Amino acid sequence: MIDATEHMQCFIATTYDSICKQHTHIEIHPLFMFGLSASMTPYANFNQSSRIVFQSAMSKQAIPLTLHIMTSMVLDSKILTYAQKPICTTTISNTIKEYNGVNIVIVILSYSEYNQEDSLLFNKSSIDRGLSSSIKYEVVEIIENKFMNETLVYILDGDILRDNDGIVLIDQQVKDGDTIAAKFIITEKKQSIEKIVLKSFVSGRVDKVTKHTSVEGNKIVRVRILLYKFPIVGDKFTSRHSQKGVIGAIMSQEDLLFTKDGIAPDLIINPHAIPSRMTMDHLLEMVMCKIYVLDSNNARDPILPSKPKSRESSCIDATTFNKAYGSFEGDTAKFSKQKMYCGTTGLPIEARVAIGICYYDVLRHQARDKAHSISKGVIQSLTKQPVEGQSRKGGLRFGKMEKDCLIAHGAASMLLEKLKNTSDLCE
Repeated sequence: MIDATEHMQCFIATTYDSICKQHTHIEIHPLFMFGLSASMTPYANFNQSSRIVFQSAMSKQAIPLTLHIMTSMVLDSKILTYAQKPICTTTISNTIKEYNGVNIVIVILSYSEYNQEDSLLFNKSSIDRGLSSSIKYEVVEIIENKFMNETLVYILDGDILRDNDGIVLIDQQVKDGDTIAAKFIITEKKQSIEKIVLKSFVSGRVDKVTKHTSVEGNKIVRVRILLYKFPIVGDKFTSRHSQKGVIGAIMSQEDLLFTKDGIAPDLIINPHAIPSRMTMDHLLEMVMCKIYVLDSNNARDPILPSKPKSRESSCIDATTFNKAYGSFEGDTAKFSKQKMYCGTTGLPIEARVAIGICYYDVLRHQARDKAHSISKGVIQSLTKQPVEGQSRKGGLRFGKMEKDCLIAHGAASMLLEKLKNTSDLCE
């Protein structure tokens, strides 16, 4: 396989002198008709255009592996703990080297009722080994305004260790409601102590504390809180072909299907996701990656059997409009489907199952960040209803459709509780 960068350099060198004499503007490579995001999709010419547009938008929502954020920057961010280089890459992705996901073993099958529609079945053992784990950073900023007569003070609050300014020390475990720091404020009318409390649904370990002084002379303290996160039910994932979905269930590896070699999948998707969206490049990536992995010990290149495999070649060049070597129909029939066995019964599955390797991105839409609930809290003075929004410690909106569902189920007591006792009840 010819390296993509070397191929482009050869193309430019051989054609530039002859073409520029006749034209004032030339296209360097057919690939550059796409944008940056679309150019990172492998085998994009096998896709319909709408899926490429969707994937270009979703690739910007993926959690990246950015090492400099882990060490230096003090900002709210999410990063992957580890990422892999995709087996199928393009010229642009090889140049940028920005990886947002992992190569996983994927099966296309309706397996149990938990992967209907776009639901995904995940292997619990794969998650335990660190598949798609991530780190979330929450930053709390404290400003000591000298012009407002504010001073950081030390206060006792729980068992949290603090420095002389009352700021929590590194490696301290904090949770929702804990005091990060306190300020002593002097005004014309009174003196008071203001506590800076950790906002709702945030917990973790204090990872870094930075202190500096602004131009105006105000002291600024930033406390970075680290939280390790593992995939749970409701987290969102996507392939590079806009086949997105959320986790419907996390099953033990013993309950999942397996091949005769004992290989169990990391992920199971529903077969109905493929024909309706016509993402043929998703299937092509699964087949090509599987061929490449199975023949990885072969001295010949699996995609170009007549050419010796280059030791520097560590991926398949899946750049758009590059020739897909071999017969797609033949490769699909030979490599994509195989006999598998049910994990719960141990009996062979009658139909041959499509199994392969595909690169999946981890999206920043995680259930743990969005889910919240309250039993009692702040209410609006005008409507006597709970305030809305997670940041305000508010409740979830119970709308007309939810009301109709309770009526349809005959849940009169639940309807009374939701619409009156926990919402509009007032004296």
